[in-house]
Amino acid sequence: MLCANVIISVCSLPLAAELEIVAIPGIISYSETVKDKCEDYNGLIDGLNVSGWTSPDGIDIKYSSSGSLADRFMVLIESELESNRIFTYTITDSEGFQSTAKVRIIPGELTGTEADSDGDGISDSDELGIGTYPDNPDSDGDGIIDGDEVDSDGAGGVVAVDSDGDGDIDAIDTDSDNDGLDDGWEVNNGLDAQDDDIDNDGISDAAEDNDGDGLTNDQEQLLDTDPNDEDSDGDGITDGQEVIEVNVDTGEISYYTDPHSSDSDGDGVG
Repeated sequence: MLCANVIISVCSLPLAAELEIVAIPGIISYSETVKDKCEDYNGLIDGLNVSGWTSPDGIDIKYSSSGSLADRFMVLIESELESNRIFTYTITDSEGFQSTAKVRIIPGELTGTEADSDGDGISDSDELGIGTYPDNPDSDGDGIIDGDEVDSDGAGGVVAVDSDGDGDIDAIDTDSDNDGLDDGWEVNNGLDAQDDDIDNDGISDAAEDNDGDGLTNDQEQLLDTDPNDEDSDGDGITDGQEVIEVNVDTGEISYYTDPHSSDSDGDGVG
């Protein structure tokens, strides 16, 4: 192989991978991750840059550099393709060496129930419509699958929910009710991620002290203690008695003793 006018057995030239996209009408279709399929003889795979593609015959091709579909080519078609379509792309490594390869778009079709690639209970086409990721069952990473953060439309589809009216639907909002508590934390601790005042007493769930230990729920979330157990470590001292300060706004925490351990100093004596 000839590189920089010198014949050597191995050079810096990166190898772009040939990829495929099975395009199904009405569903976002995507390739495998591009860089994971490419090779670079000098191990500079992290420096690869993807560029230089042209959409074939009016088909809109996009490359995502971030998010759930990062490092993939994506296509959305309205009607079934009659034949394969091909486009090329270029990768450039951190030393400036380049390589090109083909991406083949293959006709596909739905059979029976609409595809649900990530198994979250929402079809790929509905996910595209509401703005969640069809290959990630938990688009906002809050520990609750997307299918549990939407409502049914009564006709087999879904309706997006925006519990706090902030413009971000619950499935892409880690604090759906805007009470300062993460959705997953609320669900795991018996609260309602879509209601900021579950007992309707006029006090936000974040400001409540469920277990009466002197710490509010948002303080317990920051501490990672149990909001339903006044003595999380079972040492006979309530969580509130073990801490000096828990500042939710600044994240500052100071302790008398550790509320996570019944033996704070590790001396073998509780």
